[in-house]
Parts: sequence; structure tokens; C-alpha cells
Amino acid sequence: MNNSAENVHLVPNQRQKYVLIRMADGLVLRGDPAVQWHKDIVDGIEADGDQILEVLGGGWIFENTDENTLYIWGKSDRYGEAPTDLVQELLASYASEIKIKREEVSA
Repeated sequence: MNNSAENVHLVPNQRQKYVLIRMADGLVLRGDPAVQWHKDIVDGIEADGDQILEVLGGGWIFENTDENTLYIWGKSDRYGEAPTDLVQELLASYASEIKIKREEVSA
């Protein structure tokens, strides 16, 4: 499996949708502030030629670099809520010194 930091793709300081995906080399959390639907993220991954084994769920995420905090909340209408324990485990490996909060932010 790849390093967890390599498996998390976020745009800092922007509120964005994310999906948690199981791929051949492990879990991937990918966010994108420009998409309308969570499925758009999945479609983009598939368009890159990457094979998705399973979409585990999605939600919203915001990485506030000024506060050194990641906020996660909500769920995808199509894929449901991503398993919180897996999301938090992956994010903790992504940035071990960052605080993770389960609450909505408006940014």
C-alpha cells in the first residue's frame, strides 16, 4: 500500500466534496472543490485510468491551514456517508499534527 499522505488529495482552504475509495493499492480520499456531484470525482479517477474496487462513501471536507484543522461532515446522496473511522485514520496518517473535527464549516 502507498503512504497514506500520497492517498489523500485535497485542495487546502477550500470547502469541497470528497469520496473515500478502495483501490488495488489501498484507500484513497480525494476531494475536489470544483465538482457538482460526488460521482464527478469518481468519474475523474476512472477517466485517469485508475481502477476503483469500491466507493465507500463521501461527504464534505475543509482543510483550514491557518488553524491546522480538518473539518469533515455530511454524506454523499449517491454513496452515503464514508466510514468515519477509516476517514479519520487516513487523515491522521496524512497529517499527524492536524486536528480533525466532525463539524460543518461555511467557508
